[in-house]
Order: sequence, then C-alpha cells, then structure tokens
Amino acid sequence: MEVVVSDRVGLIDTTNATISVVDVQEIPVITTANGTSCSVPENSVANTPCSLSTGGIQLLATDEDENDSAGNLTFVLDTAALDGAMGFFYLDETSSAALGRHGAIRLTALGASTANHEVAGMNSSSLMIRARDPGGLLSEPIRINIIITDVQELPAIQPGQHFYVRENTARNSRVNG
Repeated sequence: MEVVVSDRVGLIDTTNATISVVDVQEIPVITTANGTSCSVPENSVANTPCSLSTGGIQLLATDEDENDSAGNLTFVLDTAALDGAMGFFYLDETSSAALGRHGAIRLTALGASTANHEVAGMNSSSLMIRARDPGGLLSEPIRINIIITDVQELPAIQPGQHFYVRENTARNSRVNG
C-alpha cells in the first residue's frame, strides 16, 4: 500500500507500507445439544452415564480459530468448581467419538461404591465443565446439574430368619421375627 503525507506548505512524501493483521487466539465456546440437567439412578454401577430421557447430555464445543476444529477440542472438569461431586463423576470423551467431539458424563467407581447416594447426602450435585483448545485456552464454564433419582427397592427377607405365628392369628397381622 502506498502512503502519502503532505504538510501545509505543499511538500509531499510517499512510501510503500505493509499492514499485517495478526490472528488473535480466541477461546472455545462450550454448549449442550439437549439441556444442562441429567440424572443417575441411585445404586448405579461404575460407568453409568448421566442420562436424559433422550439418551444423555451431549457436550459440544466450537472455536473460531482455523486450526482449532471441533475434533481438536477436549472437555475438562473445572475441579475448582466441583459442588460436592469430587471423584463421583468423570468425562468420557471417547464414548461417542463416532459422532464427533462430544463428551459424556459418567459415574466413577467411587460414586458407584456409595451404596445409596441419597443416604450419603448426595441427591443432587453440579459440575462445571470447560472446553480446551490445542493451545490450552479454556472456555467459560457450563454448569451441568446432576440429579440422583430414587429407585424403588423391593423389600428383602434375610435368609435364615425364623418367623412364628400363633394359631388363630387374624389375616394380615404383623409378624415379627
């Protein structure tokens, strides 16, 4: 580009100049395809996904940068913002890799080893999740609410118990062991 300058007297000078536009690294953006709440039934086994009636939360990430395509973005738990769920959940990015870079939230072995999440005082929790680009930049966090749903459990009779009923006891009477 040619730059021309002049003064009040009318003297002119010209020169060629180059303007370079420097790309600025943008942070990724994280969203979900189907909401920000999911549930896990109490007494679930390890690797149980946090799911919706539609099949689970689907995390999505985008980045404006040319080299940061969705396939190069990862998801991370914001461990500084875990709400009582430390160690109970993890992000499984490979569970739906065939569909692109989508993350799934799953129950850890520690989370599953708690026999009854509600008795442990955990009937709901939340996670903060971020997307990370190859340069290490993190998105703003997205809050995912996790609800531990109650499961109706069948009553159980322990083996080896003995019950005695007096003769002529009324029907539907309570029997103590």
